[in-house]
Amino acid sequence: MADDVAKVPETAPALLDRGAMERVLARASELASQSADAPDGMTEAQLFEIGKEVGLSPATLQQALAEERTRVVLAEETGLEARVMGPAAVSATRAIPHSPEAVLYALEEWMRTDYRMLAKRRFGARRTWEQRGGVFAELDRSLRGNQAASTLARATEVAVTVSPIGDGRTAVRLDADITQLRSSRKGAGIALGSVGVVMGMVPVILGAVLAPITMLPLFLAGGALPVLGLGLGGWTTIKSHRKQAERAQLALEQLLDRLEHAPLPRAALPGGATPLLSDTFTAVAQGMRDVAKAVQDAAASKRGMR
Repeated sequence: MADDVAKVPETAPALLDRGAMERVLARASELASQSADAPDGMTEAQLFEIGKEVGLSPATLQQALAEERTRVVLAEETGLEARVMGPAAVSATRAIPHSPEAVLYALEEWMRTDYRMLAKRRFGARRTWEQRGGVFAELDRSLRGNQAASTLARATEVAVTVSPIGDGRTAVRLDADITQLRSSRKGAGIALGSVGVVMGMVPVILGAVLAPITMLPLFLAGGALPVLGLGLGGWTTIKSHRKQAERAQLALEQLLDRLEHAPLPRAALPGGATPLLSDTFTAVAQGMRDVAKAVQDAAASKRGMR
């Protein structure tokens, strides 16, 4: 009788689109991390094996791993200052088609010559630079036509972290600390608002002491004008830091664009070290000596044939 029962056809498994696949993988990872027997970590080989099973290409995983190595943990800002004014640090990450050595050399050259920043630390795959101090350095930054580059040159510190991806590519992460810029804007805004309050108190005090009571509203109105005007100016100054942060972010992206598309300094490329001037003169002199010796040998050989 069992053979007479019609078999129910098996249905093909549903195909998940990319969005559903990402949500399922993220949820599965979350559940696995909450499990008591979840592993504390895994090797890169195990990660590549899992990625292969879920259809991720090795090149994509390699780039993700390289970017993870460049990740710098920054303290999350949750205070009122960050919400009102904007971030105290910005960053940008990209895969660049050059070796880590070429990227570091090019950035050191550009930060020194184009951004007028001083090398601060060199350790491993990370470099940091700091702004130059002094009136002439500030004047140089002010004269720059590129506002984004000028803002980046005013950063307290600029850092780069590199990690090789493979196939001649490098994951590059740039970070800019703009805490000092934010503090300057906050101080200027508070100072402007304080001046408005002081200026507004003068007519109010004079009206209360010298003028009749009927004239007091007029003095109060006169005192309110500088308070409101300069107070609004101070608030605008404080809020303008967000525009500074956007310009600093743009400057980092422009620096990555330059690394990716513009020609790098010759000395940054393999076999492209620029010789010193003395080395050039030595090579030229040696070449002239070789030519003179060849002429002498040819003349001696010709005399011997006679």
